[in-house]
Amino acid sequence: MRSRRWSTFPGLLKSPFSFYNQIMLSLIIETSPDCEVIGEHLFNKNVIKFGRSLGDILIDEEGIVNGHISLEISEENELLVHRSGRIESYLVNEKVTNASKRLKVGDTITIQKSKIRIKEFKFDTPKSKKEKVRENLAKIMGHSELSPLRKIILELEGDLKKLS
Repeated sequence: MRSRRWSTFPGLLKSPFSFYNQIMLSLIIETSPDCEVIGEHLFNKNVIKFGRSLGDILIDEEGIVNGHISLEISEENELLVHRSGRIESYLVNEKVTNASKRLKVGDTITIQKSKIRIKEFKFDTPKSKKEKVRENLAKIMGHSELSPLRKIILELEGDLKKLS
């Protein structure tokens, strides 16, 4: 059996950048002449390539070339599909297209006889994580009781005012 799921696991993969960016892409290959690829595939990287012998998802099917299509999650949290220059077109939601296209959850991509459905995707940038921390800090600071953390923050604010 060929090793074809080296980049897919039941859980999310950990990348060296996962501290900064939380990327998650879940795809379901619903139909394919290559039975080994049918099922859910999870990734934590922002570019996924489909091919016959090279790529993140390998589909052993006549007419599929290396880098046939690729999926990319942009920093604007948009999922885009791009085609290889070696193919003329592919189907998105059963409609022929030959250009890059924006996808959403539930959309399907058909390459040859293989049908792929987008189950879920997200890309949390460092900016959005900072915003979440600020929101949580605002909740803590707005709490009516003086928590130990709030007491420390108020003391530090007072010390800063004395120094300035």
